Amino acid sequence: AGEGGQAEEGFDYPSILNGVLPPDIRILAAAPAASGFDARFSCLYRAYQYYFPHAGEDLEKMQEAALHFVGEHDFRNFCKMDIENVSNYRRRVLSVSVKSHPGGVCEFAVTGVAFLWHQVRCMAAVLLLVGQGLEEPGLVSELLDVERHPCKPLYEPADEGGLVLRDCGFEGVSFAPSWPPLPAGNSGVSVASAAAAES
Repeated sequence: AGEGGQAEEGFDYPSILNGVLPPDIRILAAAPAASGFDARFSCLYRAYQYYFPHAGEDLEKMQEAALHFVGEHDFRNFCKMDIENVSNYRRRVLSVSVKSHPGGVCEFAVTGVAFLWHQVRCMAAVLLLVGQGLEEPGLVSELLDVERHPCKPLYEPADEGGLVLRDCGFEGVSFAPSWPPLPAGNSGVSVASAAAAES
């Protein structure tokens, strides 16, 4: 590292790292980070996608349920509790989408400012219950009301194999997206468009 924690100039870090990584993991770009940069706490937003095989789920009902996530809510009923390290369960979801892809694969996409432990997998699990007709779309809104539902119901998070962290937004990183983020998926509903629809 150079002065002020800057990376030394002249090294081709993507090539060096790609030389030791397995072929299904690639580094596309690298840039020096400013002093004080923290990959977790300097992140402006995170965009996740959860993929699942289409087994007859009602995607329209899943989308209807997913829209309840948009905005700032207490997500304690949609995470794995970590009471030793977390006291604030409020998080802001910026956009969501549920859609199908060719080949029988479906996607739940969500973009938010920050997420709790296993939050996206818990969100996906409840949406899948809705898609299978085991729950109604309004269940999401009910579980976000922690006054009425202070204890998380028993359900397993969706399988970890379908979860992908697609993007992270940073200020001042030359190749990283910054603010505002693109809507989740291609048909996501952002906070701005949701607010416009309400007005």
